[in-house]
Amino acid sequence: MDRVLPLTTVHNFRDLGGYRTRDGASVRWRRLFRSGQLSDLDGEDQDAVAELGIREVHDFRRPEECERFPSRLPGSVTTRTYPLGIASLKAVTDLVFSGQASAAGTRQMMVDGYRGFVRDLSPELSTFLKAMAQPSDHGILMHCLAGKDRTGAAVALLLSALDVPRDTIVEDYLLSAEHFPVDSIMDLLLGYFARKQAPPVSREALQPYCGVDADYLLAAFDEIDARHGGTDAYLSRTLGLSESQRQTLRDNFLR
Repeated sequence: MDRVLPLTTVHNFRDLGGYRTRDGASVRWRRLFRSGQLSDLDGEDQDAVAELGIREVHDFRRPEECERFPSRLPGSVTTRTYPLGIASLKAVTDLVFSGQASAAGTRQMMVDGYRGFVRDLSPELSTFLKAMAQPSDHGILMHCLAGKDRTGAAVALLLSALDVPRDTIVEDYLLSAEHFPVDSIMDLLLGYFARKQAPPVSREALQPYCGVDADYLLAAFDEIDARHGGTDAYLSRTLGLSESQRQTLRDNFLR
């Protein structure tokens, strides 16, 4: 099956099917999807979402993002929201207005943001994974604004709970580099900063914020290992995911 689906009004729309777990099972095709925001879905792509069997959406955007860019979804779809954050626009704006923005500084901001995702958002992540651990037999879509950072980190935890190896998880995460319009987003940011009369900032300095880097996700995993003693301990002790809930996740999404 095709991993990247040709929807024209949403970027970075991908199927998580086919990934192998450590014990030889694989993620079911057409059950788990990830993407960027859904505010521009036209009628044809709404029909495509319905035809894929997607009946549930998990939205990781903050309330102001949801209000400014409301999703356009078929009426058959229900939505759950979890306000998550990784290196927000405010963070990069503060860096730019300090006049000290550089590629190295922005990259460090992203690494710190991924560590903070693990450190600061356990309640929201627990709620998300427990919702995913409800019995289901339909397609589920997870998304944020860009579909690369918050979605990438949340998907990494879900795949970890399914016992997909970290190397595979990182490979999936890096696919966003091929299917997210980095240059277009950078142009929008440069225009935004120009209108705000910010100090001059280069494309090079913004690239770490607009792109993806394996070291970002690995920083989140390093935080899990250092603070919690590994993914399994983090899932069970910190996020409160029981073995029976992990079994339901397997029943839902593996074959």
